[in-house]
Amino acid sequence: MCGIFGYVTNKEEAIGPILIEAAKRLTYRGYDSVGIATLNGGKIDLRKDIGKVEEVAAKYHFAEMRGSRGIVQLRWATFGEPSQLNAQPHLDTDGDLVGAGCPLLGVPLALGRAILQAKATCLVMSLACKEA
Repeated sequence: MCGIFGYVTNKEEAIGPILIEAAKRLTYRGYDSVGIATLNGGKIDLRKDIGKVEEVAAKYHFAEMRGSRGIVQLRWATFGEPSQLNAQPHLDTDGDLVGAGCPLLGVPLALGRAILQAKATCLVMSLACKEA
């Protein structure tokens, strides 16, 4: 079962340590991979891989991540093999965060975009956010 935690603040700050701690608290749910995405200076910084929170956090320098918003997600492989590609969260081809989901690579959208990794609920969420 996946675990997700989000953090929002009104200024750019070091939120990596907060998201790492949240990930550690979610490990009781079981997981095969972990990912963090932050919004920093208007750009999404996404880092993710298979492995334990401590290992992936050290490898990708999660503690150095900054931003005004962030999400951490732990994935349990109920669909698709554990891999960096399947680790969550995901981006669409525009580079926008679309959240959790099962990988359906290159699914075309009516608006000409494709989700790099996502399931139907993420497609809807991405479209709704883009068109709002």
